[in-house]
Amino acid sequence: AVFLSKLFGLDYSLQWMVAIASILGHCYSPFLNFNGGKGVSTIMGSVVLLIPIESLIGLTVWFFVGKVLKISSLASI
Repeated sequence: AVFLSKLFGLDYSLQWMVAIASILGHCYSPFLNFNGGKGVSTIMGSVVLLIPIESLIGLTVWFFVGKVLKISSLASI
């Protein structure tokens, strides 16, 4: 959805709205009685498309902190 909003040239704020709507749709699906997944993959995909440089920096920091501490959840903070 975010890729299509970028492809169609929507305004940057509308692209973020599409990202938030898709994340909420994955986390609280009406087809699953408003239960769903964590939406982590949807968040990561949206962030990579909307702010690629910042997401690359964050991924690099997460990788190195995870390697040093050996705890992925702590690196995610």
